[in-house]
Amino acid sequence: MSKTTGIGAVAGILLGMAAAVGAAEPLRATIELADSRSNVVFLVKANEQGILWQYTPDNPATDTTALADIVSIEFDDPEGWAEAVILYRSGKYAEAAPALGKIADDYVDIVTLEASPAAMARYLQLESLRKGGMYSELAAILTEETRAKLQAALDESLHLQLGLDAGWAAVGREDWEAVNALLAENTEDGHIKAMAPRYLTQFTFMRGLSRSAAGETKPAIDDFYRTATFGYGNDIEVSGQAIRRVMDLLVAEPEKLEANRTRLRQLHAATYLYKTMFGKGTVPAGFEEYAEVLPATEGGGEEGGAVVEDTVAEGAGEMPTDASAEGEGGEAPMEGEAPPAGEGGDTPAEEGDGGADAAPEAEGEESGEGEDADSEGGEAGEGEASA
Repeated sequence: MSKTTGIGAVAGILLGMAAAVGAAEPLRATIELADSRSNVVFLVKANEQGILWQYTPDNPATDTTALADIVSIEFDDPEGWAEAVILYRSGKYAEAAPALGKIADDYVDIVTLEASPAAMARYLQLESLRKGGMYSELAAILTEETRAKLQAALDESLHLQLGLDAGWAAVGREDWEAVNALLAENTEDGHIKAMAPRYLTQFTFMRGLSRSAAGETKPAIDDFYRTATFGYGNDIEVSGQAIRRVMDLLVAEPEKLEANRTRLRQLHAATYLYKTMFGKGTVPAGFEEYAEVLPATEGGGEEGGAVVEDTVAEGAGEMPTDASAEGEGGEAPMEGEAPPAGEGGDTPAEEGDGGADAAPEAEGEESGEGEDADSEGGEAGEGEASA
């Protein structure tokens, strides 16, 4: 293979780049050039101007090619990719995050290449941390520089999620001013703007967390119920986290539980819902006594009276349809309906985020990510809603 002409400057810049964080061998890839040639190379580094590569993984001699001369790059799967994706798709986020992070670190020097495994791995690592509720860890990874590189490398359909990830990073830092600023940008007439439910789910959850941090317990509970409703078909992990937050807020005020049987029944119903829908038959430590639905008393009295059929029990195992908590009053149910047209999915390669044909998926077919595409519920034809 002959060196592409006119790229002395590219070579100089690439050779001056810092070494990769990891110790992985150069990644095998097939590049298609503008002159119709197709060559196998082993990628070492890349930037916005070109790539530095080796002829073989154990040959230290390198060559360079300008991006302007490259039509496409097809990446081989990095070592550990399939195992990391399986962990992610299995919902084992605490294990998937470090496995994906290692791949992203190993190939950080090629992260800026379009749909590179490094960018895909970092994106899925962020998703693992978000879905697992590990917001402080997410905040430690998602710097402005990292986000900019990911936006440059990943399909545009993933950019909204990256913007939301910046909000989750702010949650991890407990920077509620930044969280509220993001919410304000996406709020109109007091309601979160209409958008695909899987994004709306995150905004309502984020707003609930902000309200909870501000001591606004009832509005926070309302938002957590909204989150559980929207998220059940779009982001099951977030739905479970939201119900757990309801449980935590209710149990944190024992005096109100003692004085208000309706509130106590609400805690029982939320805990039962968590057990049956999210906890695989178990509840968090300390909630065992609330794990069954508490019967109502005749006439709605707080004490005594014959036990009658409990309306909470009837729906305790089903996802609530109203954001307001039972017996708590609260805001009206969610405003807005889902219009017939969807937002369009995350592009082909997305991890399957929402039926998306999002970047990690389509491109994942080249880098092993395609499988992940069906893991998150699609956006295509998903419709919109507001809260």
